[in-house]
Amino acid sequence: MNETTATTTTVVISADETVQTYEAKYRFNKDDLGNKRDPVELTFKTPSLQGVVNILESGSEKEQALLLEALADVINQQVKSWVGDNLNAAQAVFDTVAHKFTFKAISEMEKKERKSSGIPKELWEAFAKKYIEIMPGVTGIAAEGIKNATIVYLKKFSIIKTDKVTIRKLLPQLALFTEHADKESLEQFSDILETLQSKAEEYLASDEIKNLVENLGF
Repeated sequence: MNETTATTTTVVISADETVQTYEAKYRFNKDDLGNKRDPVELTFKTPSLQGVVNILESGSEKEQALLLEALADVINQQVKSWVGDNLNAAQAVFDTVAHKFTFKAISEMEKKERKSSGIPKELWEAFAKKYIEIMPGVTGIAAEGIKNATIVYLKKFSIIKTDKVTIRKLLPQLALFTEHADKESLEQFSDILETLQSKAEEYLASDEIKNLVENLGF
């Protein structure tokens, strides 16, 4: 079965105060033969705040364990993304930034930032494949160079985060991809393109802050 990506579009308040209804659209990647299933739109119910209270007060042990597991998954997704972005990741290093990974801290993140950590590996790989397919003809850059660029993208710029010159060179390449990719690909990879743009801007901005601090004249 193809890998899917789900886009939640609407939350509907249910007549049952213990649940809320989500409307979501599931998109499928092409298989190796180029076949692709049509998107599937579904609705499903999740516990509302009152439903969570009911689980905590009178739910079964299994329900409560699942709730804790779901909460842990939210934090784990962010920690996993941090590990992927930091080559020096270790417990001692993590302890210095652990305050950024509390449930409260994550809830205060921008939705697009939280969302980026949940992009499936298979979708990143599909993006890299499409990028390698399109970009040599668009840029005139050799296939090896295009492939190396995807290595940087798959690491969300983390492996060159201090190389601002290269980041500035790669951003226009992403813009070219956006201009020449088909509508279907742009829709499929919209979260990835948004993540890459945001990460690049973050690393470029960190350099600006550093320069500002270094030139305060103290």
